[in-house]
Amino acid sequence: MPLGVSSVQWDLRVPAGSNIQWQIQMWVTGGITPFPITGHTFQYIVRDAQGSSGNILVKLRSDVPGTPTPVGGGLLSITNTALLTAVNLALYPPATSPLAAPGTFYHALWMDYADPVNAANIFWGTFFTDPAVPSG
Repeated sequence: MPLGVSSVQWDLRVPAGSNIQWQIQMWVTGGITPFPITGHTFQYIVRDAQGSSGNILVKLRSDVPGTPTPVGGGLLSITNTALLTAVNLALYPPATSPLAAPGTFYHALWMDYADPVNAANIFWGTFFTDPAVPSG
């Protein structure tokens, strides 16, 4: 995903109660050079309604990885090498199990989320949960 162009709409369907993971690779515009990610913070959030009035259902932060909402709900980590920079998003069953399935929610990934001047939305979209046949 080249940065500096615009944020991207990413609608996502997930099976409720499942462990699911993605890697969002970060590139300088042009897609050849890894984006210099050092010093940046990231937040992934899922709400039950669009806008800031929606209740926060899932919140993961790269700079405070031990405090996800809900507890045990996932991890937002960073890969930072000379050849690849990426945000690694993992949602664990405690994050999606409590969500109604089928359900419609809203999610976003922010870079420098706490900076009122430089906060940048990386992606946003609709977050759908689908019922899954239980294991066992």
